[in-house]
Amino acid sequence: LDVDDIQYCHQGDPAPISDQSSAIWLSHALDPHQATIGPHLLETVLLTRHPQLACELTLTDIEVLLLYSTP
Repeated sequence: LDVDDIQYCHQGDPAPISDQSSAIWLSHALDPHQATIGPHLLETVLLTRHPQLACELTLTDIEVLLLYSTP
């Protein structure tokens, strides 16, 4: 999925020291056929990384929130 919206979570810090953080919300608008009732497989793939970031990356959690709208 293409990234529709990226929001960095600063844990309520009113004056974060960076525009980025370790907690990130990625939002996507799905077509109805992409979120049908039943089990689904979710896969994450890192396509590129920041060239100055040399440390190992660890994905610890994925949270999926589906909001349904009525036509």
